[in-house]
Amino acid sequence: MTTYDDMVMQTKMFKELDDGTFDMKEHDEMMLWLLKKDNVTKLFNIEDFLIEAQSLIKTEDDILVGFHDVVIKSTQCIGQKPNRKHLFKMYIGVKPIIKSFKKTMKQINTYRCYTKTNDIDKLDGTFYIFTYDLRYKEAFESQGITVLTMPSE
Repeated sequence: MTTYDDMVMQTKMFKELDDGTFDMKEHDEMMLWLLKKDNVTKLFNIEDFLIEAQSLIKTEDDILVGFHDVVIKSTQCIGQKPNRKHLFKMYIGVKPIIKSFKKTMKQINTYRCYTKTNDIDKLDGTFYIFTYDLRYKEAFESQGITVLTMPSE
């Protein structure tokens, strides 16, 4: 059973995950770009999907961990058999700049931890970073995080 002190401690720890990019004007611009269906279609080459912004991430005890900036939910996944529909989720963290590779990795790994299916240790989708800052692209991708950037018009 989680006590009040445990909840306070967890809340403090989760607050440390903030990387300071959420309040940036560019963050809003990138989020709004991702909320347009035409842009998502270009970025992922899919047509049948839903877009969710600022999706809550909570513990089993209902403690807020953070927010997925954008979640794309689709039944159109490459390699699926046509008669087998499975909801596929893409979790996108919007980061105009990467202030710290370590802090960003810590945030994403925490979000991964609380974004599980009922199957132990099975992630419920794929994680992406949508950024202009490509300095750490290779490092993130070595950790299973796809790095996306704004396509050229």
